[in-house]
Amino acid sequence: MRTITKVAMISAAALTLSAMGMAQERGQQHVGKPVPAFSMKTTTGATVTSQSLRGKVVLLDFWATWCGPCKAASPFMQDLHKRYFDRGLRVIGANAGERTRGAEPAKKYASDHGYTYTFTVENDAYFKTIGTGGYPTFVLIDKQGIVRNVWVGYADSRQSTMENAIKALL
Repeated sequence: MRTITKVAMISAAALTLSAMGMAQERGQQHVGKPVPAFSMKTTTGATVTSQSLRGKVVLLDFWATWCGPCKAASPFMQDLHKRYFDRGLRVIGANAGERTRGAEPAKKYASDHGYTYTFTVENDAYFKTIGTGGYPTFVLIDKQGIVRNVWVGYADSRQSTMENAIKALL
């Protein structure tokens, strides 16, 4: 029985890694191209668009409240927001894939944790446009609106890579 369990766990891990690799590859189709136009509704009812963010470096963080790696990334997103907002970085928590519609899940999550970066809601259609299918997905956009990096998945070991890419664009 133990051997079967180990084989099942190894198989599940291999499938997960394979799926993440494919999701990462799908996201790369946007790198070096203009970001597909977007309009996102914030948890406060305002609207942010790809056009209104021109001239800023933007990090879109596609996440969901049920996603463990997404929640693990949130403190890093807050840290990036605090350290680089004044230099022109805009971190957008683009909530997608929720089981409950509306702003409440994202609004409650941000409030419960004291996050102050921008949270937007109901981004499912735009997330499909980005096309990775993996949570979380991070899309780094330069001041001219060009996608510079797409990362799928999160681990603390990725922080320096992401931060260095952001700093190079500021």
